[in-house]
Amino acid sequence: MKKLILLLALVLLIVVAPVVHAQKPVVELPELQEWYSVSGVGSGVSYLPGFSSDGGMNAIAVAAPNSPTWYNRFPYDTVNQFSWSNEGAYVIAQADLNGDGIMDYVDSRGFVYKGIAKNQEPEKIPTAQPIEHLNMHLTVVGDFNQDGYDDIITKIKYNSLDSSDLCVIVLGNKDITKMRVVPLLAKYFRWDVLVGAYINSDNQARVITYRHDNTRWEGFLLQSLDIIGGQTGGEITATLTPLDSFGEYLLPDQKPKYDEIYTSLYHSGKYKENTLVIKRITGGTATYRIENDKYKFIENGYLAPDSFSGLTASVDGDDKEDFVGRGAYTRGSITRQGYFVISGNPADGGFPPRAFFAGECGNGLGEKVIAIGDVTGDRIGDIAFIGGQDGCLRIYKGLDWQSVSVVEDKTINVGIQATEPNPMGISRTALLPLTIAQSGHYTLTLYNVTGTSIVELFNGELPAGEQRLTLMLKQYNLSPGFYTVRISDGKNSRERGILITNQP
Repeated sequence: MKKLILLLALVLLIVVAPVVHAQKPVVELPELQEWYSVSGVGSGVSYLPGFSSDGGMNAIAVAAPNSPTWYNRFPYDTVNQFSWSNEGAYVIAQADLNGDGIMDYVDSRGFVYKGIAKNQEPEKIPTAQPIEHLNMHLTVVGDFNQDGYDDIITKIKYNSLDSSDLCVIVLGNKDITKMRVVPLLAKYFRWDVLVGAYINSDNQARVITYRHDNTRWEGFLLQSLDIIGGQTGGEITATLTPLDSFGEYLLPDQKPKYDEIYTSLYHSGKYKENTLVIKRITGGTATYRIENDKYKFIENGYLAPDSFSGLTASVDGDDKEDFVGRGAYTRGSITRQGYFVISGNPADGGFPPRAFFAGECGNGLGEKVIAIGDVTGDRIGDIAFIGGQDGCLRIYKGLDWQSVSVVEDKTINVGIQATEPNPMGISRTALLPLTIAQSGHYTLTLYNVTGTSIVELFNGELPAGEQRLTLMLKQYNLSPGFYTVRISDGKNSRERGILITNQP
């Protein structure tokens, strides 16, 4: 009966006041557990599933221009790094550019790296000349011209003296050194801003762009992409033709109504759903479901006070891609800024959210959230968050919302921070900071990445408050790689990944 009353009250609150609910939830949402963190990794992060180096089948590449290493850490990889070049990794897109079934890579400097064989590292020397002025803040991969080779839709600087971006498609080719870069030419306007792209259920290429032209028309266009021309030599054209749009002409003294920077295309590859979410400059969001090549405004779509982005995978235990929005959340009596995980398509309402995570990272500049698949080995997708001028990376464990009550977080109320130092060096000694909410009996156990227990590191009483446990692991002859420490009160547990290297 109590559950029924709670459910009815929750539904009433959602219907009556969705904006207030979005900014200050009336229930305490479960909080995603921070599983790993490190600072100084750069200003971007890329997830590369299927990459392999000595057994590690998934990789996270962090943009680190001052480091020669690209980190291949998850899961089950003990090598921990792969050197692309002396200039670092930058942001990387993964695609089968030559159609041989092996993934290739393009980084944000425009260098192309060819995959050599399955379960082997790609060639360390670029196999093609760099694509000049590449600006990969947004990349979409797919076989857009249906020729059997993956293509990449992205942006490049029009020229080194112009700050404008030009939408282009990098066309895959059997000979990876002969790939062509073709501008996406809008039929009536050249300087559309790329918002997103996808291949619909009929295998047709669609591109969404934002336009604010000299006629003072502002709006968003849904366009077909038609590529004409061969793969070897000759002229190739890529033309965008409007299918549908929404927007209006602004008065001479009227400012733009939309913030195209905070615009996100939600795309479900599995369910072939597409939804455009746009931030209104005056506040709130505008949500449009895309059906049969038409925009359909959703009255009760996702409402967020800040930024948001669609994910490419599920992080809540089901099989549908999710959505993340940034706003205020309430934890106990304290309201803080954080990120909400919205289950599935934001056009379906968005509230109540499934979970939140703090996402606090440096000074908060340059924040980005992406789905990274299951890097923690629990069969639930996880999230990578990067932000701040110092380039701090946070990895949060996904949560199966069906097994956790919305009004109660069943994980142990203990915080585990990164080891000091992080990563743990050749001495195999570090401090592990803990935040204990309630005094009691706790155990701390070390596991390898396959989930096998190695050793119990602590078993005893811990008082409430900030604690620092000393980890002395030299005697266990641990190889470099990733491990997990798990703290438990006998009923519930919380864990965190730790990295061990052979660095001093």
